[in-house]
Amino acid sequence: MRLKNVVYLLFALTITQVVCAQTKISGTLKCGKSDPSYNIPVNDQPEHAYSIIKTKCTWTKPLEIEGAQSTDHEITGFANFHGARGQGRGDSVGTMSSGDKVFVSNQGAVTFGKNGTGAETGTWSFSGGTGKLKGLKGKGTYKGTFAADAVL
Repeated sequence: MRLKNVVYLLFALTITQVVCAQTKISGTLKCGKSDPSYNIPVNDQPEHAYSIIKTKCTWTKPLEIEGAQSTDHEITGFANFHGARGQGRGDSVGTMSSGDKVFVSNQGAVTFGKNGTGAETGTWSFSGGTGKLKGLKGKGTYKGTFAADAVL
């Protein structure tokens, strides 16, 4: 399999806890081509490489926190791939309609199929915010899918 840089096409969040309340919310992100994006072969075994990306996203189904809706999101992350499977970590910054920022850390598993499509599942947690979102707490799970043309 040719190693691919991950392009997030659909990224759904389910938040299990926001601030100190037991509030469930969700949203859907659509992300474009990663820029920049790097693949670095490890050369210890076939198809082993590290991938580093930064991608900008828009919310097709915004999430709402403290009365503000999410407007855009930027994800920076890396993954350790062994063929069609990888483990990744990332950090992201989301902008809300109020102008406040939300900071999120995530980790998950990526799998590509034979036809080039892929999926990612994992966990995330808020790592802070600005304005009304300062001290934001919460965590949850996410799922994402990739189209077959998600190569750079």
